[in-house]
Amino acid sequence: MAGTQRVRHEVFCLLRQVFPAAAQQEPMALDLLARLLTYDPQRRISAQEAMLHPYFAECGRAEAAWTQLHELTAASAAAAGDMPAHELQGGAKPLS
Repeated sequence: MAGTQRVRHEVFCLLRQVFPAAAQQEPMALDLLARLLTYDPQRRISAQEAMLHPYFAECGRAEAAWTQLHELTAASAAAAGDMPAHELQGGAKPLS
């Protein structure tokens, strides 16, 4: 576990160098990005965990993120023919 924390910290430090303005203005965004970029899928944050991350709780981002997720999921399902168009109506609800 300590190794995972160390690697996440190293990724976070690299992201701070690449996105210095975000490091000052949006540190939670960098934390989320570092968690999403974790190489090991067993340790990587899941989509549901990502949606519950504090970054999305700030400034009403959660609702917009859920709407975007629903639109992307619906478009992907429709393109794959997995879901009839009439079932694509409505909004996604947070998993709680």
